[in-house]
Amino acid sequence: MGEFDHAIVRAVVDGKDLWIDATEDLLPAGQLPVRDQGRRALIIAAGTKALSTTPASKPADNLIREVRTFRLPEQGTPSVSEVTEERGYFSGNLRGFVRNNTKADADKAFASYVADEYQGSYRSFTSSDPHDLTRPFTLTIEGADVGRGGAQRGQVWVWLFPSDVLDKLPDSLGGGDADVAAQVAGRKVDYVWSYPHTYEITNRIELPPGFAPPELPAAETRTLGTMTLTTTRARVATGYTVTYRLDTGKARISADELRAGRAAVAKLRDEGATQVLATLDAAQLAQQGKVREAIAEYRRLIALHPKEALHHDQLALLYLSVGQGDAARREARLATKVEPGAGDGWMVLGHVLARDLTGRRGAPGADRRAAEAAYRKALALAPTHVGAHSDLAALITADATGHVKRDPAVHREAAALLRPLRPDGDGAYDERIADALAMAGDAAALEAFAHELPDGPGRRKALTVAAGMTDGAAAVRQATALVSANDRDDLLQRAAATLVAMRRYDAARAIHAARVGVPVAYRAAMDRLRPIDLAKLPPRDPTTVATLVMQRLTVGPVAKPPWSADTEAALAEIAAGVIGGFTTTDLAALSSDVLLDVMHAVAPGTVRGDAKAGWDVTIDFMGRPFTLYVVLRDQRAYLIGGNALTAGVGREAIDRIAHKDLAGARAWLTRLADDVTPLPGVDELDLLKRHRTDLAAAPAPVLETIAWSLFAPHAPRAGLASLRACGGLTADADRDACLSVAMSSAGHLGDWRLAAEVAREALALPVTDTATAGARAIVAAHDGGSKLAAARVTELLAATPDDLELKRARAVITMVLPWPEAAPVLDQLTAGPTAEPEDLNNGAWTHLFYDAKPDAARALIERTMARLNEPPRNVRNTYAAVLAEMGDPAAAWHQVELGLDATSPPDNGDWYVIGRIAENLDLRDDAIAAYRRVAGGSEPPGLPSNLDFAQKRLKALGVTP
Repeated sequence: MGEFDHAIVRAVVDGKDLWIDATEDLLPAGQLPVRDQGRRALIIAAGTKALSTTPASKPADNLIREVRTFRLPEQGTPSVSEVTEERGYFSGNLRGFVRNNTKADADKAFASYVADEYQGSYRSFTSSDPHDLTRPFTLTIEGADVGRGGAQRGQVWVWLFPSDVLDKLPDSLGGGDADVAAQVAGRKVDYVWSYPHTYEITNRIELPPGFAPPELPAAETRTLGTMTLTTTRARVATGYTVTYRLDTGKARISADELRAGRAAVAKLRDEGATQVLATLDAAQLAQQGKVREAIAEYRRLIALHPKEALHHDQLALLYLSVGQGDAARREARLATKVEPGAGDGWMVLGHVLARDLTGRRGAPGADRRAAEAAYRKALALAPTHVGAHSDLAALITADATGHVKRDPAVHREAAALLRPLRPDGDGAYDERIADALAMAGDAAALEAFAHELPDGPGRRKALTVAAGMTDGAAAVRQATALVSANDRDDLLQRAAATLVAMRRYDAARAIHAARVGVPVAYRAAMDRLRPIDLAKLPPRDPTTVATLVMQRLTVGPVAKPPWSADTEAALAEIAAGVIGGFTTTDLAALSSDVLLDVMHAVAPGTVRGDAKAGWDVTIDFMGRPFTLYVVLRDQRAYLIGGNALTAGVGREAIDRIAHKDLAGARAWLTRLADDVTPLPGVDELDLLKRHRTDLAAAPAPVLETIAWSLFAPHAPRAGLASLRACGGLTADADRDACLSVAMSSAGHLGDWRLAAEVAREALALPVTDTATAGARAIVAAHDGGSKLAAARVTELLAATPDDLELKRARAVITMVLPWPEAAPVLDQLTAGPTAEPEDLNNGAWTHLFYDAKPDAARALIERTMARLNEPPRNVRNTYAAVLAEMGDPAAAWHQVELGLDATSPPDNGDWYVIGRIAENLDLRDDAIAAYRRVAGGSEPPGLPSNLDFAQKRLKALGVTP
């Protein structure tokens, strides 16, 4: 009897054996504990002599089934409920825990479990009766604020761990103990499972309204040694499920199979979590370019949740993404009205207001003050809102032109705003915080922050900059101590750039002096770098004018500039290209005053002349020699013009002629003609260049004509009569030049009737340039001159029948005819594979205007786009207009966006397409507003203009243009 250590009961029920261990009060009848399974037993009954083997369970008999339901909200973190049912060997585990512990102890344990398993907060638990062994025991745990999931605006997600089904594995397969690992590594005998089992976790993901499950992959089966992990996915009414099911497999495995299983388990655990992500249906539609459908879906959600800001915010951001800033602002403001207590709604309003009507941050048209107020309201309502912290920091540290401010107070606040966003180990905000502390001038805080950072480029730069805020030599010593000689130069360069941005030029110079291989020109510019105090510039010094011109070209308008309104207009035109170019360079990160200091150091001026005769001040501005002509006027250096400001020289000459100072007029005209810088090849300079040798003896009428040719673009009506008379000049070439400028001036003025008159006069002159003749013929065809213009072009084509410019002129001239008659002539230019992109684009534009359908225009513009690697803005605009006409607002806006730079305002073509997109989206009032922003330009008659398109749409909308 010594071999027998336990007494159990075998009962025969309905002809079947039922084994019972009476000492197990938590297991139902028929369920033996592991110690009783597979054992040799003597049945005490009449006629029984042989030993019997007690039943041994299979994996399916020992089942743990969990259903974890994640209820995902539209915003924030989900709640979770976990329902667990255990069978077989595990039947008594949870039953016994609930039965044998007080509710307080159970709550404490379950709270710890929810925190560990779900990174959430425990709410409650319920269970079936732990004393009722006739039914499987079930336990339900409720949790909230689950960190394993989340929702933000257009996406919801939850992280699932397939490795959770490994939790019941014995240490031999799943434990991390080193002794156990060593035993398994040296094992030679088979391994027998004590409790083979099946662990099944069904993750039920309940999606909020407006979300559909993503495409679900097929079932997956993965072997873990002799075990099997099966993953299945299925749609359910409110979302979908992801089920992980582990079957431990055969009961006896070899030592090698044990080791293989252990390795596979370790690999699965190392893989970590799988993110299950669902995107809002409306957001998916928007991503697919189905903007109208996306808007309709957002409107459905708004109707479903009329008191929530969320869907208004989502719609506002969608509108902004397709250039509909008016609609975006309207929706964002509405969001704050329907749910004024939602911090995220105020955040979105700030985001929208911080951008112009096309969605560009920092561009003219942004409402910075209102944006800041909205961000601050967002933080008052939601103090931990990441976006509000980050965006407010970016907003307050930049000025209206997009340049960084040098106000220490705003940078201190920015650093304070960004610090809470820096969780341990996340370096996403490190550089911004370090830069803010540097710009705040707080060396101690910067050094302290640097010591919080892990070793790397950011930490080293911060420490070097902090040292440099004492002096440059300290920065050099710090860099030398931090990095090798090979890396020191790069570290010093980056630190010096930050010190320059802080306007600490002496420290930056000392750093560059210690660097090796610094280019001579760069070192010279650093030596010249000094703070410029505009208020202390000597007004009589001609270099003051150069400095103020530099300010106008790089920073913005000058208060009380020492030049005329005409010169201001010319400088503004040049500045538009210059400032736009800065947005793609490191110069954009500099404050306005530092940028001016840097540009002044990079482009020093050279001065020739004196106060009596006037000065020439030449600067090499961004690789372009720029000569300024400066005089002393009212005890102040005054800019009258320059080699790129020729109109001002013309104005000066006209004024001197009016005061009978012919010598002074000759001197200024001669100075411009003799400028060492190559003069731009424009019509206004033809007369001056042609008569350079005649200036010394030229009479007043000739001087006046030449002067007006220079000044006419800025004061066209005042000089037109003089130019048409071409006073004192009778040669055909001179008259041709005079009339060319006069025609151009009338065009600048927008007086195309007058321009046509001048063009008809010019067409009567002998032709030396067919391109010029063609352009004049197009203008001459206006206001009843089409027959004369057509005849002249026909005459010229007879001599040069293949001349492309003349063919273009003929096609445009025929636009006075009804479209069915004009179209074939225009189409001749676009026929064949060698048609020029310019003609293809013009053909597409014109067909778009006149045709009932955009098919022909689409074919032409697609040919144009295929021919060009980098399509210019006007071609992109045509393509955008075609796409908008086809009802594809997302693609249309994409083309407009590619043509916009960071700072220049939208042009007429942009506004037309924006209006057409608005119509696509049923934003009638916004479309009308956009069309009315299309101004009448100085475009020649012929092909339809943007204004023609806009007025056509206004009429279609029943609105008076």
